[in-house]
Amino acid sequence: MEITTESLKERYRRMENHELVELHRRGSLTDLAMSALTEELQSRGITDEVRAKIESEIQSENLANDYLASLGSRLGAQLIDDLIAILLLVISLSIGNIEMLSLAGIAAFLGYILLSDALPNGQSIGKMALKIAVVDKKTNKPCTIWKSLFRNITLVFLGFIDWLFIFGRNRQRLGDMIAGTVVVNAKARAE
Repeated sequence: MEITTESLKERYRRMENHELVELHRRGSLTDLAMSALTEELQSRGITDEVRAKIESEIQSENLANDYLASLGSRLGAQLIDDLIAILLLVISLSIGNIEMLSLAGIAAFLGYILLSDALPNGQSIGKMALKIAVVDKKTNKPCTIWKSLFRNITLVFLGFIDWLFIFGRNRQRLGDMIAGTVVVNAKARAE
């Protein structure tokens, strides 16, 4: 099939503005394709200034996606942390005086679940293993004890329901929204 100016224009007419701008930004088009693309952008009233603004937004969104921790790494870290909390509970329950240790075991379990994100650099053991960290959304500083408590209390009470919120734009659980935190790649944060 021969590529013509008309076939390119037709293809570009079906695309969204941000898709056209991203295609233009990449700049890896033939002269014929670039000409048809420029013509389509002009017909939509997308000036160089508007195009630059859209390109900037796309670039910011791409940086944010690289900066935020992936869903898989977050889930993996949560599983590791849950296993550690359960291990603390089992060890406490299996030693000595059951009544006293039951309380200590429950306290260790809840303490780890609620406060572990306030360990150095905002990294629980699971997050440290997967090289992600919890930081304040505005200041980028590591998670504090209070923020860890607020972000994880929803996990204790809502469990899986809290995780449903992670599919939003900033990948924040409900607890993250309440505490004003995000989970990021530790390497990207250091850079």
